[in-house]
Amino acid sequence: MAPALARWRISILFKREPRFLGPLVPIPTQHQVPNDAQGYPAVTPEQLLELEKEKREMIMDVQTIFVILAFLLLPAFLLP
Repeated sequence: MAPALARWRISILFKREPRFLGPLVPIPTQHQVPNDAQGYPAVTPEQLLELEKEKREMIMDVQTIFVILAFLLLPAFLLP
C-alpha cells in the first residue's frame, strides 16, 4: 500500500497547476511608428543582390591576388 500512496503523491506533484505569478499587467507599447523608421523588410531584395555582387567581387579580387602570388612565388620553390 505504501508504494501506491507514494505514486499517488508523486502524480499530484507533477499534475500541479501553475503557480500564481501576480496580476496580468499590460506591457506598454509604442502604438505609432515614427515617420523616419525603415519599413519592412529591413533589407530590400535589390539591396541583397547588390551585397551579394559586392561579396562575389571581393572574393574574386582575393582569388586573383592569390593566383598572382602563386605564379610569382612558385618558381622560387620549384627552382633551387
